Amino acid sequence: MITAITGTIGSGKSLVGNILRGNGKTVFDCDKINAELLSDKKYLDGLKKLFPYAFPDNKFDKKLFSQRIFGDKAEREKLNDYAHPQIFNRLQVLLAGCEDEDCFVEIPLLKDEFLPLFDRVAVVDADESVRIRRIEKRDGVDTATAKAKVAAQKCRSDYGIPTVIIKNNLGKKELADTVFSTLL
Repeated sequence: MITAITGTIGSGKSLVGNILRGNGKTVFDCDKINAELLSDKKYLDGLKKLFPYAFPDNKFDKKLFSQRIFGDKAEREKLNDYAHPQIFNRLQVLLAGCEDEDCFVEIPLLKDEFLPLFDRVAVVDADESVRIRRIEKRDGVDTATAKAKVAAQKCRSDYGIPTVIIKNNLGKKELADTVFSTLL
C-alpha cells in the first residue's frame, strides 16, 4: 500500500514521516526530491528562465524566491506547473520499488495528477495558531510571515480515495499513538 502524507505547512507531515521511518517504514519526501532538483543544472536553467529575479548575481536565492512565491499566487502556480511534473516523474521511479511493502510519501501539495500514485491519503492537520507558532520557531520568521505562509497553502480532506485525518495539536507521543493506530 502506498500512502500520501499531506497537510498544510506546519501541520507536522515531516514528524509523521520521521515516526514512520523510526519504525522501519520506507518514506519518500517530495521536499527532498525538490531539493535534489535544485542541484540539477537543467532544472535550475528552467527556473532561471521563468523566475529571473530569483537569480541575483547569477546564483539562485532560495530565501528571496520563497518570499516572492508565498506572496504571489500567480508565481506559485507558475512554479507548481514547472516543478510538479518533474517531482512526479522522480516519485514514480522511487515508488516502482514499493510493490511488496508499505511505502509512504510526504507531499506538501497533493494535486489531483498525483492521486493515481496512491492507495490512500493521510491528512495531517493542526489548528492554525499551532501551525503559525511552529513556522515561527522552525523558520525563524515573524508572525506576519508565518501567517502569510499559512494563508498561501490550503489542504483539502476529500481526495476520492481512502483518507484518514491525523490531528496534531498535542505532543509527539500523542501523534505517534495516532500514527500507529491509523497508518500501521
